[in-house]
Amino acid sequence: MDRGSLVSLIVSLLSAAAIFGPVVYGLGEYGWDLRSIVTPSYEPPGMGIHVDFAGLRVEGDVLYVTFALRNTGEVEVDLTDVEGVVRDPDGAAVAGFSLVEPVGAAPMSSSEFTLEVRVDEQLIEAVGSCLSERGSATLTAEGTATFAVRGASASVPFTAPITLSEDDVRAWGWL
Repeated sequence: MDRGSLVSLIVSLLSAAAIFGPVVYGLGEYGWDLRSIVTPSYEPPGMGIHVDFAGLRVEGDVLYVTFALRNTGEVEVDLTDVEGVVRDPDGAAVAGFSLVEPVGAAPMSSSEFTLEVRVDEQLIEAVGSCLSERGSATLTAEGTATFAVRGASASVPFTAPITLSEDDVRAWGWL
């Protein structure tokens, strides 16, 4: 074998190794499954939202209920709407509520949102009845929350307890 043929053979072998080496390596990484190599894979980002009660205040005939929205996910989440009813412990609807202002929460952070509950005689009577029968007034906010994530919108059930102390109720003049 002359020197030119040897160089040509070595170059051909190196070229083949450069072409087939990554293919063999990729097959080894994917368990020698050709289909898994050519099939695109996507793992959606982690999502996690927690809502915690944060406080109450009354201004005129409106009860403002504040909650903390904790985003434990990997993408920003916007709370665009919350609507529903407040129920007494017996399940009867005693008032309606709505979101005061949309809020957003960056990944691994929290922000507060406020629900506006219109106070009327039915709500005051339900709270008074709860306090006299049970010693405390725990109402339940039930409705639908609408979230926006990366341009997509999703409505999910929303349920949260609202606990009113007798001291607060007396301070507001409801008793």
